[in-house]
Amino acid sequence: MLLHENFIQALVQNEINNDDIFRQAILNNDIIFIADTCSIFSVHTYVRTCQRVANALINKTRPTKICLISSTNVYGCHTDGDVVNENSPISICSHNINNKNWKINAYANALALRNGENILLKLSENNKFIKTTILRPSGIWNKNILNDMITFASNKHISNIVGDSYMSLSHVKEISKASIWCLLNNYTGIYNIASKSIKRKDFFDKVCKKKIIWTNEYINYDYYYAIEKNPYLPNSQRYNMIIDCTKILNTGYKYAIPSLWNEIK
Repeated sequence: MLLHENFIQALVQNEINNDDIFRQAILNNDIIFIADTCSIFSVHTYVRTCQRVANALINKTRPTKICLISSTNVYGCHTDGDVVNENSPISICSHNINNKNWKINAYANALALRNGENILLKLSENNKFIKTTILRPSGIWNKNILNDMITFASNKHISNIVGDSYMSLSHVKEISKASIWCLLNNYTGIYNIASKSIKRKDFFDKVCKKKIIWTNEYINYDYYYAIEKNPYLPNSQRYNMIIDCTKILNTGYKYAIPSLWNEIK
């Protein structure tokens, strides 16, 4: 979708005059990408944006495709290295959720992400002209993000429990290619799109110039396995799970970057 100035302004403001600017921008375009909303804003704004798009399109009678970039955080608080696919339910936190200082509600975040997805999936069920595709990337990677991760993690004391947990990344180029692939081939529904999952210790020992000191010290279960400057962000990769991308690969999709880990130096 072409994001002209009025649309960008409409996206981040409250609805004004029945959200007319936003509605018009949506109605004028037949391919709509909704991307990065749960990292720039909160999961609640993410849900609200999905609802605003649905409200604008509810009565549209021209073929329109929607591609929503969601997150593998929809699988909730996985802490055992489980394999998750598009049908996996939300995993509920088994730690002390009554802690008065608890900052992350993994279940609530996952539920909000799924609510946003379901708003757009239901829209396509009720309007034959609307086709919805949901992509669920893992930790989003580009050079700036990688450099931030390396700078933050280098020379830190971090628990072996964190190092032995699984992570995966989604290159921005991969997300773009998968979006275009699904739209051009009319693949709708939900698809994971992430690199092969590896242990955090293997990744950070490879990229950190000043090596991490892996210890047996306590793991902070408020932000779980995140080795990030801002572990509380709604798109932070906090959990220990292996992402199964079989579904999109079974469509014939070929990775833009077949071995992402080999590309990161």
